[in-house]
Amino acid sequence: MNNLLLLKEKLQAKLEEIQTNNDGSPVTNVKLDKTIAAEIEQLTTELESFNPNPSPLLSASSLLAGAWQLQYSTAREIRSLASLPLGLKVGKVYQVIDVKNKLFFNLAEVKHFLGLVSGYVKVTASFEPATVDSSPLPNK
Repeated sequence: MNNLLLLKEKLQAKLEEIQTNNDGSPVTNVKLDKTIAAEIEQLTTELESFNPNPSPLLSASSLLAGAWQLQYSTAREIRSLASLPLGLKVGKVYQVIDVKNKLFFNLAEVKHFLGLVSGYVKVTASFEPATVDSSPLPNK
């Protein structure tokens, strides 16, 4: 249990460190020093090894339900938000997961750096847990 708490605290501290000058927008591995990105990846992998639900999408999907703020991502779609045109910058990004109805949406705040315009981008989707045999994607 002490290892779990230590890993969690290390990961939280590292994420807080990189968020310090970041407006609440998610940090991606593209803009980070490779050493820091590797450290975050390692801490995340070690922390996931303590997960009591080794296949959460298959056996504990109800734990995913809720609204989650994205703080760090390696996803291509999130990385591309870092290069919006016309002086637009992404702010906070939330993912709302409705397990019961198998729906989720991402909501990203977008604003012009001079405050000329602001708004939200919303992407919606439906989902279903894949079986291990049919999916090339990790279920974590």
